[in-house]
Amino acid sequence: MITLNTYMDAPSHAKMELVAKSTDSKPIKIFDGRAIGNGSTLYEMDTKKIYIYDEDEHKWWEM
Repeated sequence: MITLNTYMDAPSHAKMELVAKSTDSKPIKIFDGRAIGNGSTLYEMDTKKIYIYDEDEHKWWEM
């Protein structure tokens, strides 16, 4: 269960704020039909960990 809290558009950039459980697969490149932009964040509600998305590497980094 991943929830999209915020979706901000800018001319070729989409920054998302996602909330999920640690057991959910972290989305890569696209979520809900939209590209995941560099700097998007994912908060794991059960572990309280925060991840930031690296668009070049297509990877979530723990903060």
